[in-house]
Amino acid sequence: MMDLCPYVSVPSYNTVLAGYSGTPHVQEAKQVFDSMHYRNLVSWLTMLSMYTQSDSIREARHLFGEMPERNLAAFHIMLGAFARKELLEDAKSIYDKIPEKTIESWCLLVAGFSQHGHFICIDPQYFEQVDDAVRNHEMFKAYAQIRHPHKSKHYFDHLQTRDSDTWTQMLPTSCVDGELWKQRQTLFVSAMDMKTVRKEDVSPL
Repeated sequence: MMDLCPYVSVPSYNTVLAGYSGTPHVQEAKQVFDSMHYRNLVSWLTMLSMYTQSDSIREARHLFGEMPERNLAAFHIMLGAFARKELLEDAKSIYDKIPEKTIESWCLLVAGFSQHGHFICIDPQYFEQVDDAVRNHEMFKAYAQIRHPHKSKHYFDHLQTRDSDTWTQMLPTSCVDGELWKQRQTLFVSAMDMKTVRKEDVSPL
């Protein structure tokens, strides 16, 4: 239908591209993308997202390199994709290239490393720019993920609020260290008293 039209606007093409999102028809989407005489940033981001969602990392990397302009969303798409595939050096490389990093940039990198059992040291200059509450929460999640007992407890103690997820993460982590294991019953009772976690949500003592 679009081939019969003498002129199709970029937003119309973008709508067609977006219609392929979440489907396995990435090649069809790429054909639409290639047929566009003009593309805006939305066009590039839509195609880039489809590549990363389908784990077509090589194609996503190539498309990212061809982008005439890149905004923060483009960097975050690639950062998240590399992290999911455990391409951690690539994730760190993309992070370093972000012109103006945000809290979300930092969280994506830390979470990407921690979900694969790794930890990463962040540039102190940027680290200081992150809100304390966000930093403590993300650092706690990262250390809890890799079962680092004392660091987990340190950031756990500095959390402004604790929900059932944070208690559930902290209790198993305390098993790793003998002293924290002695405190585990106290932690469990504290969680029950605060009514922030249901007993069935926590692993057995």
